[in-house]
Amino acid sequence: MSGESIQTKVVHLRSNTKRRARKIPEKDRELDIFVGNQIKKRRKQLKMSQIRLGKALDVTFQQIQKYETAGNRVSASTLLSIAEFLDVPLTYFFPNQIARQEDGTKKIQARLKAAVEAIDAIKAENKQQIILLEEVKNCLLSLFIIEN
Repeated sequence: MSGESIQTKVVHLRSNTKRRARKIPEKDRELDIFVGNQIKKRRKQLKMSQIRLGKALDVTFQQIQKYETAGNRVSASTLLSIAEFLDVPLTYFFPNQIARQEDGTKKIQARLKAAVEAIDAIKAENKQQIILLEEVKNCLLSLFIIEN
């Protein structure tokens, strides 16, 4: 053994090993940028400073800047905390989810509208059927109003 201690050798080995930064795929980078922009957009809508958001998350305003500029990736737990503090659903930060959610809402609204129109078109001779159909129609309309 040479004159170096084991601790010295370990320190020497650690200093000689290079950590490679993991290359982030372009689609992930685009999502990181989108998430950062959404954080910034919502924070500004609320007229909130980076300092205030940082204090709520127990991080510095510089960390908030890094999140907003995609300099640092946001962990799932941090993103959940941000969503809760900014009072938005988690899907707010994911563009495909927003589009899917809007598409789903539009489909539901179209189906509700078609159902209401079909009920209006039915010519029932029995008053009881008309009353029941009106109750169903009102339920559907209340769902439609809640969705909007």
